[in-house]
Amino acid sequence: MLRRTLVLLSLALAASTTFATQSAQAPSTAPVTTTAPTCPDPYAVGTTADANANARTLTQEQRVNLFDAFVSTAQKYYIDPKFGGKDWTKLSADARVKALAATTDAAFYNEIRSLVSIIDDAHFYFLSPQEAREDDEGLQNRNTYGGIGVQIGKSEDNNLLISFVMPGTPAEKSGVRAGEVIVAVDGKACPTVPQVRGEAGTTVTLTLRSPSGSTRQVQVVRASVNSNPAPAATRLKSDEGVVYLQLNTFSYQGSANDALTLLRSELAKGPVKGLVLDLRANSGGLISEGQRFLSAFANGVFGEWRDRAGRSQPYLALTNPLRTTLSQVPLVILTSNNTASMAEITTAVLRYRLDAKVLGQRTYNIIGTTLGFPLPLGARAYITQTDFYLPNGVRVGEKGIDPDVDLPVSAIMSPNEDPVVTEALKVLSSVRGAK
Repeated sequence: MLRRTLVLLSLALAASTTFATQSAQAPSTAPVTTTAPTCPDPYAVGTTADANANARTLTQEQRVNLFDAFVSTAQKYYIDPKFGGKDWTKLSADARVKALAATTDAAFYNEIRSLVSIIDDAHFYFLSPQEAREDDEGLQNRNTYGGIGVQIGKSEDNNLLISFVMPGTPAEKSGVRAGEVIVAVDGKACPTVPQVRGEAGTTVTLTLRSPSGSTRQVQVVRASVNSNPAPAATRLKSDEGVVYLQLNTFSYQGSANDALTLLRSELAKGPVKGLVLDLRANSGGLISEGQRFLSAFANGVFGEWRDRAGRSQPYLALTNPLRTTLSQVPLVILTSNNTASMAEITTAVLRYRLDAKVLGQRTYNIIGTTLGFPLPLGARAYITQTDFYLPNGVRVGEKGIDPDVDLPVSAIMSPNEDPVVTEALKVLSSVRGAK
């Protein structure tokens, strides 16, 4: 499992076989006049609130051992020995001084996270001992957990941008909309992920900022929800020859087969003259599931994984009878800033192999695989191990995947009402007309 996938899936707290839709009405609440400050990076300060956050329980020797172990492990195993041209030795030495002088354990851990954030690689990150324990618990219980049913990205001012609201979830029922920004949770500014999540049945008060800048408060009762959003497919009403497939994750075993089963069903209904593949809410998942999905569209070599030493492993197509048909269907892929990891690789491969057109925003840019390394006190370092290259030698992950047609960020709506899908139909029409 790719780490960024886990982070984003911890926020995409619901699943449904129906299409995502936005609530028609928001609850009637009085406007809030608070202004959100510019916040620290919500991911750089960790994904959980450490126990005894304001205490200093670690000895200086424990701090030294943990910090030095993290730095040396990263130096030895990180995919890029040059750390993207950044001076890791100097950066880590400067961070060491600050970390050892930190007045609390939480501040000490945050200095390590700040060091990692300079490298700007979301697959490379540090977990405190408590976070590592919660990470293990999350892997053991990743099918359901408590939350509100949204996928969250990062806004320009480092608040929490709601990029996707799952249907039938507490967030949707409370009128929370994609495109809004969470600027406070229970009155606390600069919110973090753990503040949004919580035990089922508990209530959280969100201060939401709309794209226009106005703010409002909404109370949401958390629920136990499914973390594996199922795919959904339909023929579009405005052009029934075009199939729309919403694929929100590759994170669970069988996710590719579920999506391909839907496509097989649509193909059985009659000819398909175009496919819109919606990956806007897909934060990635399992390499094996991506491989199964891609194999329904293209054969041969998708690309290769390369490690620190330059050793490569090919990423090859599997046998799939759908390929004969789907490889001939014009394809448009919808992306967003939250399209990440395996979803980015899928986009890159289908664009390269099938000349698929990409609409939306630049993708998140988190490519490669990561591996966890144990550290003293039960802490953990996740370190990027491989990069992905297309058959032409281009590394996927230089800056994210730029779309062929750049569109503004918008809510993911029912496909027959979504203006982004309407734009996709225009592109498909021009592609078919050129053939």
